Amino acid sequence: MGGTDAKVPIQDKVTSLTFTGNEDNHQPFAFTWSYDDDDRPHVGTGSDQDLFLMGMTTKHLLHQLARDPATFVLNVDGTYKLKNLEYPVYVVGIWTAHVVVGLLSSLL
Repeated sequence: MGGTDAKVPIQDKVTSLTFTGNEDNHQPFAFTWSYDDDDRPHVGTGSDQDLFLMGMTTKHLLHQLARDPATFVLNVDGTYKLKNLEYPVYVVGIWTAHVVVGLLSSLL
């Protein structure tokens, strides 16, 4: 991650926010693409061989998807090069016929 030794603090923070099922509806939780043998999230180093992948959402935001799929459009928007490390950031949301319901998740 940019040639720093910041992986351990990031790993610890993501681990502390990992989904347990006991979160309140509005309490954010983190998720990653893969987990190690101890069920700790693997966040990676950010290299091409060891990608840094993580996301955040809440139960309340995910409940927005509990509707007829024909009534909304899933929107995924990506932004690149927000920082000097050029990590992309993706935002996932939904649109209905009447209103933008909004954010479902942010993915780094």
